[in-house]
Amino acid sequence: MPKTPLKPAAITRAAFEYQDLIGIEVLIAFYRDPGLYEWVELESEDRSAGYLDDVVALRTDGKFEYTQVKFTVDPDQYPLSWEWLLERKEHGTSRLKKWATSIQKHGKSGVLGQAQLRTNRVPDAEFDRSLKGRLVKLANLSPSRRAEIEEELGGAARARSFFKIFQFNHSEVADVQGLEQRLKGSVVPTDTTTDGWLFLRQQVRRWATEKRQPEPDGKVRHDHLVQAISKKRPRPIPQNFLVPDVYAVPSLDFHDRFLKRVTSGRSALSILWGTPGRGKSTYLSFLVNELSKKKLPCIRHHYFLSLDDTTADRISFADIAASMMEQMAVRYPEAVKDRNLEEAPNTLRKWLEACGEYFAGQNKKFYVVVDGLDHVWRERMNIDQM
Repeated sequence: MPKTPLKPAAITRAAFEYQDLIGIEVLIAFYRDPGLYEWVELESEDRSAGYLDDVVALRTDGKFEYTQVKFTVDPDQYPLSWEWLLERKEHGTSRLKKWATSIQKHGKSGVLGQAQLRTNRVPDAEFDRSLKGRLVKLANLSPSRRAEIEEELGGAARARSFFKIFQFNHSEVADVQGLEQRLKGSVVPTDTTTDGWLFLRQQVRRWATEKRQPEPDGKVRHDHLVQAISKKRPRPIPQNFLVPDVYAVPSLDFHDRFLKRVTSGRSALSILWGTPGRGKSTYLSFLVNELSKKKLPCIRHHYFLSLDDTTADRISFADIAASMMEQMAVRYPEAVKDRNLEEAPNTLRKWLEACGEYFAGQNKKFYVVVDGLDHVWRERMNIDQM
């Protein structure tokens, strides 16, 4: 029996949960030491990561750390073994070769800081004999096994190069519940509450599954973690209005004209009007994604997100201002730093002006997309005079 009895259909889910928790462990270390990384990416979409894309981190020294996570519901039955590492489907590629190929791309560039496997699998006797610490020593292998591995990796030189770098972190916490309890205990109650932990778990799931999350580029920076973990700062209002993968704009001609108006036109204000239920919110969220693809600076606020949204008050101007200032501080710190800007509702205009002036110096517009209740926004922001 596996140590954690799971339904067969739940095994894949447990593997993703385990991977999220390994990512959280890296993020907690980053939260405690902002000097560790520039950013951390979960389920990286960067092709340069290759098959080492579960957790990717850029260190402050300019080197990358790559982590691949492998989980099994029964570490005793499914060990860390050469058979598992060399296993392949018909016409497929072994895990070992995939990882080695990914590392070879970075070998001569000088940007590889660390590459590792993290797993709850336990080494079998043969694999355990090959280890010295976290590294495999080829000299500890039998001649036949060594020859097999060297052939798989493209020769003795490539095999030596791979095993000199790649670390095998095995025998980790055996189950999802145990790992979660350990990590939760490291931040609750010292840094956050139980609700805060659940919020962090929710954010990490979103960062690992949705494209370009957190905004604008899918890379988790220290400010994101302060917002997600710290008790002291207010939680930003969620703005991730879901755009379905099959979404198509109602009219290509309209979209082209509207996009041209907001990106190339002279008007500082564009209003999209329509009767309820016509798809304005979905289109505006799609438009935000288009602006992000063009690397144009943008913040937003939805007065209504969905029936499932539990945000207490999306109409409170103080909460809206805090959310928008948080977006500016996290995404565009270069525009607002050294401005002595107070984080208070009555200073939102100054924050917007600071971003507008900064990006105007780069011949760019700064976009603020507001969805719903435009009359309330116009009244509170005095937007007709902006």
